[in-house]
Amino acid sequence: MGRRAANRPKPYERHTTESHTRHPWVSQPYEWLAQPDQQRRDRLTLDRLAERAGLSSRTLARRFTEQLGTSPGQWLLARRLDAARVLLEQTDLPVEAVATRVGLASAVNLRRRFRAHLGTTPGAYRRTFGET
Repeated sequence: MGRRAANRPKPYERHTTESHTRHPWVSQPYEWLAQPDQQRRDRLTLDRLAERAGLSSRTLARRFTEQLGTSPGQWLLARRLDAARVLLEQTDLPVEAVATRVGLASAVNLRRRFRAHLGTTPGAYRRTFGET
């Protein structure tokens, strides 16, 4: 298999032993993010995650970096992209609706983030992995 094939995205697969489950100060905000409440996702910020975890923003940011190897912002973006991947695979929602549902504000933002992190567009991803 060539280098190019190794870099292609794969369909989203939720791992039951995701790293957040090992850190109780992350699991509660993670579950909060996973709820289907659009307003909650739209308002999700570092300060709100920290408040939900019972930590200061600085402490939460430090613990994320130390224990998960990423910043809270990058972690949150990855969770939003995971949610977008699931929606693209399992629904026929327009890309704009997918972006809004996962808290990325616009299709332009979703496309930019998708390309940067997965090397493809949401439309191409859906054509490859979509079930509908």
